[in-house]
Amino acid sequence: STATKSETAFKNMFDSLDQLSTYFSGTKRHAKLMELQKEMRPDKQLSELANSSATRWISWSTSTEKVLNLYYVLLHALRHFQEDRDGETRMQAYGLYGLMHNKQFLFLLVAFNRVFQVVSQATIALQKPSLSCDMVWDILCVSKQCLKEFRDNDSSGYNKTIELTEELVTKNKVPDLPQSSRVTQLPKHLHSYTVTQSCGGRGDSGEKNANGIFRKLWYSLLDSLLGELDARFGSEQKGIMICVD
Repeated sequence: STATKSETAFKNMFDSLDQLSTYFSGTKRHAKLMELQKEMRPDKQLSELANSSATRWISWSTSTEKVLNLYYVLLHALRHFQEDRDGETRMQAYGLYGLMHNKQFLFLLVAFNRVFQVVSQATIALQKPSLSCDMVWDILCVSKQCLKEFRDNDSSGYNKTIELTEELVTKNKVPDLPQSSRVTQLPKHLHSYTVTQSCGGRGDSGEKNANGIFRKLWYSLLDSLLGELDARFGSEQKGIMICVD
């Protein structure tokens, strides 16, 4: 089903973010990433990658934002380690580069970053004991309204997400999605990494196919988050919050 395929795509993306964080936690690789940040982003503060938690939206938001901000630096670092003398370091770099240098991965990175910018405000508000119940509830309602606007208005929602994605695709020379592909499994000790190879089929039909895939992912993401917000913060939950306040 569409929902199952979308959930799998979402899980794969966050697994990839965690793999990136783990890879660059190694001493030599971490040092190179810091060096490249200083060289390629001299006016920016150094940033550390973060693992995502399976239950905390703010953790997902931080992880997504960091990889998006460091996207071109990470690609550069992975290209560097594709020439490393250590075989495993080299193979992992190839695998991670294949995962990242991919239009669907980049679209999901942009999409999650946009919705988490909205949802994280509510998450932060819930963690502030100084805010009244009514204030927190208002922030939650605004967050849901913003997500519904993303869902119902293509100009501020899907089209804007595609526009931001295309800018990054062009800047980083990310290939368009092929109509069909095959996945090459790497050796057993690198089983968590895969490389997707094109089997041909680009042009208008491939572009339409990719657009359809991205639309389904976008709406599945919004429906999932809206459903979870409604389940967690319905009228019954508001009553409980007021009693506790």
